[in-house]
Amino acid sequence: MVFTPSIIFVKKSHEIVKLKRKRDKLYTKLKRSCSHKSYYTEKFKHLKSTLQKQIRHAYWSYLESVIFSDTQGPSHKKKFYNFVKHKKTENKGNVDRKQEMHH
Repeated sequence: MVFTPSIIFVKKSHEIVKLKRKRDKLYTKLKRSCSHKSYYTEKFKHLKSTLQKQIRHAYWSYLESVIFSDTQGPSHKKKFYNFVKHKKTENKGNVDRKQEMHH
């Protein structure tokens, strides 16, 4: 599952979306190209790793804002427990599929 940053990280989110589009365009160029395949492959790999770093950075920034927020009111607790609840249910579908495969 791909992390989508919340509204707090609008600037980061915008950068991530732009990088995703760029990566997808480069991927189609890579698949269509015959003569410049190695050039597009290197460029694609570099862009893919840059995008992955951006997504991870945004995810950890979001986690820090949820866990280590300066406000300690009810809205902070709700935000935190909402995150925990979604993390619990996120992998539930994967476990069910694994159990089906073993039966």
